Amino acid sequence: MLKAALISTKAMMFARRALKLLKQRLDAKEIDEHLGLTFDAKDMLRIDTPKGSLVIGSVKSNVYPTALNPLILIDLGGDDIYRCKVGAGVRMKDDSLQMPGVAFHFDLAGDDYYSGNQNFNCGAGYCGVGISVDEDGNDVRRLGNLSAGAGLLGFGLLIDEAGKDIYEADCTAIGAGVYGWGALIDIHGDDKYDVNLFGQGFAYVWAAGLLYDSEGDDVYT
Repeated sequence: MLKAALISTKAMMFARRALKLLKQRLDAKEIDEHLGLTFDAKDMLRIDTPKGSLVIGSVKSNVYPTALNPLILIDLGGDDIYRCKVGAGVRMKDDSLQMPGVAFHFDLAGDDYYSGNQNFNCGAGYCGVGISVDEDGNDVRRLGNLSAGAGLLGFGLLIDEAGKDIYEADCTAIGAGVYGWGALIDIHGDDKYDVNLFGQGFAYVWAAGLLYDSEGDDVYT
């Protein structure tokens, strides 16, 4: 699992650099045209596979539905609403937890809202690897258990580059590991962190949990 986490993280960092270079060289409104993408009526390009959906969202403000089940989701901009799980690497036989074993999420810009109070969300690994990266914007995350950089028998990573962000979760979240590895890294902005139990840099047996905030006037509760 550790080897899979390292390989996935390297792949994610490479993709992240490529997307950031694209964003720097092009105006947000030109990205869609430059990539030659054709979006549907919901401003999404979606390819379904047996392991999950490959989704690219346009620079407009998108609403991602609960049942989307993305293996890889890349949003190019806009103030988006995420009702689905993103960066949720869950590998279980139980149909109620049928998600990809490895999942990636990239959001390039916008004030986004991650809703639904769902478990295993925003960089969560449950017998898998889940990575979520949000580059810019004042984002709000209202999540359930094992979310926001959490690993249970897996690896979960959430990176937020900039913005005044709000993180709210129930239990074992916001940089938490249980027989696994979980990390939340926030680079810039005045942020608020709120978890009910076992979070904000929490590690159980054979685990590692990290919450790293490099700067800003932050509030932890």
